This record gives sequence, structure tokens and C-alpha cells, in this order.
Amino acid sequence: MQDYQAMLLKGAITLALLQCTWALTSPLKRLRRATTVTKGANVGLASLKPADLKIAGSAACGSYIQGYTTGVLGGALLFLGPHFGLTPAQIGAVATATTLGSVLGTFSASALADAAGRRPTMAFSSALFVVASVLMVWTPSLNVLVLARFLAGVGIGNCGAVVPVYVAECAEAASRGALATLPQLMISSGAMSGLVVTFAVALCRTGLGWSAATASRVSLGFTLLPSLLYAALVLRLPESPRYLLRKGRRERALAALGTLRGGPCEAELTALEQATAKETKGAARREAGWRTLLEPKILRRLGVCVVLQFFQQFAGINAIVYFTPHILKSSGTVATLGSSLRLSADSAALLATAVTYFPKIPAMFLTMALMDTWGRAKMLRVFSPAMGLCLAALGLSLGSSSGVAATVALVAIALYGIFFNLSLGPVPNIYTAESFPARARSAAMTVSLCAQFLAHAMVSFWFPVLMASRGAPAVLYSFAGICGVAGLFACTLAETKQASLEAIASELD
Repeated sequence: MQDYQAMLLKGAITLALLQCTWALTSPLKRLRRATTVTKGANVGLASLKPADLKIAGSAACGSYIQGYTTGVLGGALLFLGPHFGLTPAQIGAVATATTLGSVLGTFSASALADAAGRRPTMAFSSALFVVASVLMVWTPSLNVLVLARFLAGVGIGNCGAVVPVYVAECAEAASRGALATLPQLMISSGAMSGLVVTFAVALCRTGLGWSAATASRVSLGFTLLPSLLYAALVLRLPESPRYLLRKGRRERALAALGTLRGGPCEAELTALEQATAKETKGAARREAGWRTLLEPKILRRLGVCVVLQFFQQFAGINAIVYFTPHILKSSGTVATLGSSLRLSADSAALLATAVTYFPKIPAMFLTMALMDTWGRAKMLRVFSPAMGLCLAALGLSLGSSSGVAATVALVAIALYGIFFNLSLGPVPNIYTAESFPARARSAAMTVSLCAQFLAHAMVSFWFPVLMASRGAPAVLYSFAGICGVAGLFACTLAETKQASLEAIASELD
């Protein structure tokens, strides 16, 4: 076993180091004819306007609820177990309900977004979040809890499929990458909030004598507040101008574009009209939806996006998220922290996990700054192998129970999360949302997200099994090698920064 782990470790570290070096020194593949930003103009964070942040931030609030729903579960299970007397199978049902709902929500999002519009789809998601939150506050039985988590999952699937598309369609080319990073920022913030709330509830349960029922209702039902805020914000959002033009609603498109840009924009609307007319004429004139995905050129692009989603999950992110408390206990971090602060094992595990999450949030601002300057492909090429190095260091730290090993584990998990948010976290959804013509965009996003959920389920199921049979270090070294391969795959990607959606569609055709 030790020889097997050593071989995996050496291979993962070598691949990651070589890939980091090559990525930092080699030229980028660019879509040069697609670039539509004037040379010398502000890009990324420097080009953002208050209206941009208001619109994209409001749309991305649903991603905060998605992050909270994911981040709160690990801590909430500490309260749900005693409250309902859950068996392992019932715990699996609570955890799986959200994933199953997400798959259904993702599939329904495509038809709803193309038929009713992007904004009504987000409004539907917000309504589901509100209903699910009320049910989780009520929670009279396990069946109601599973139903609530399922409805929240449907909302997450709808929201996850339409928000990246909406932001991509509303943003200007110079700032699209920065704005499209906001959903990932909100997911990280929501997950962090989930950990903080469960930690606070655990302290209240110890100090104030809260029952397990009260603790579970507070931790799970906290989503009611952001759900109501999201519903209010969505009702004030304009519809996507590109969607309105495809539906022949020019006046509404002009008004929506004016709201987005904060002033007159007749020239930009005319350019969008011409691009839309060019896309829909002749042989390209087809109904939007699933059949468009079978067109050879679109199918090839979809394959690339699906592979990116698989890399995102097989890099181990959700395995690390779900099992961070267990990993930190194995490394001795929880014991060290608990004895220092006089916390229970559960409270210490939640606090240690929250500490690893916190650096992800400021890192997202760096992501926003780099997405439109470095570009999508280079960020994958540089930071995916860096994730691999962190996983290798984490695997090494699990072989010791010393204080140094505990520190290494904590730092490695934190840096892994930072590098994930700089690469495989936001890039797959951004790349999918901007790589397809309008008639295929929603359907492509749906398939891409379903691939993500499938890979997520596979990793979540197999990680504990492989950890028990092969050992956690060996599994982490395998994840590290996959991160290196993801960096190599990024070398085949065409760069899409600073280009309009219409120019990208034309160039890639």
C-alpha cells in the first residue's frame, strides 16, 4: 500500500510542477478575430459599473442559497441525527434529496428559460426557495424535511442553469468574466455562512440548552431570509436583451439594455439585432432547444464543456467539502483546536472547517480581477495543477498526528479552496454560458450542469468507499493527478475573454 501511495504521490507532484511551470511561460491560444474590446480599454474589475454589479449581484443571490444549502448540511446532520434518530439510509435520503431535485430543476430550466424567459425562471426558483425554507422551519417529520430539501434542489437546479446564462447575456464583453464569477463568489459566501450558522447553533445548544429540534430548524430554516431577499431582487431585474430580441420584442429589449447600461444604447442594440438576424437566417433558423445540441459543431463544444464539469468534480472538491471534518480529525487538527479553545469535538470540527472556507471569499475578488485579463484557459492551466500540489501535501499530512501535520492539513485545504475558486470553480460554467449560440445556450447549460451533478454524485459515493479500501492519502494523490491532467486539457481550450457572445459563436463555428 505504501509503495502504491508513493508512486501516486510522485506522479501527481511531478505532473503538477511541470504543468505549473509550462502554463506560466507558454503563450495563450486566443480567438483573435473574436476580440471586441478596444485595445487599451478598461477590462475586468476596472470596467465594472454600479449597474453591472447591481444586476449581476441580484441574479447571483440564488447562488448564495445554493452554497448555504450545501454548506449547512454537514453541521445540520449533527442536530438532525438526535432529533429524528436517523439511520445511515435516512441520512443518505436527506443528502440525496437535494441532488435529485437539482437534476430535475436543471432539466426543467432549459424549457422554462427559452419559453418564459430568464427572469421568470429565476422568479420561479426564488418561490421554490421560499416554500422549501418554510417547510424546513416547520419540519414536523423526516418526510417533510426530505420534501423540503428536494424542492430546494429543484430551485438550485433552475437557478444554476439560468443565472450564468443571464449574466453572460447581460454583461459587456470587457467585464463578462468578472461578472460571471459572482455566482461562484455567492456560492462560497453561502457555504461559509452555513458553517458559521451551524457553529453558532452548536454553541447555543451547549450554552443555552437548545433542543436538537430547535437547532436543526434554525440552521436549515435560515435560508428563509435570503430566499425572501432573492425574490424581491429578481422582481426588479430586467429581462435579457438578447432573449427579447430573439422573441422579436425590440422595444422591451431597448428598455432592458438601457437599464443594464445606465443610458442610451441604440447603437449597441442595433449591433445585437444584426448579430441575432445573422444567426437565425438560412440554415441556422431552427427552434431553440434540445435538437440544436445534435448539430456537429455544437455537439463538439458541448463535449468540451462536459469534460470541464467532470474535471471540476473529479478534482475532489465536493469530497473535500463533505469530508473536511473527518479529514481534519484524522490529521489531529480538531483535537488540537478543541483542546486549545475548550470546544467539543463537533464544535471544533465545524470551526476548523469554517477556517478553511474563509480565505475562499477574498480569493474570489482576485478571480474577478484575473478572469478578463488572464483569461479562462490560463487560469485553468496555472491554478488546476496548484490544486494538485495542495492535495498532495494534504495526503502527506494525514500520515502524522503532530502539530505540524495539523497545520499543514489546515493550510493545504484552505489553499486548495482558493485555487479551486481561481480555476475549476467558476470557469466551467462561465465557459459553457458563453460558448454557444443563443438558440442552444440554455439547453447546453442544462446538459453541462447535469454532467456536473452526475460527477458530483459519483465522487460523493465512491470517495468514502475508496478511502476505506485504499486509504485517504492514496485517494487524495489520485485527485492531485486529475488536477494536473485538467491543466493539460486547458491547453486545448480557445480563449474567450474580451469577446462578444455573437463573435465567439461565429469564431468557433
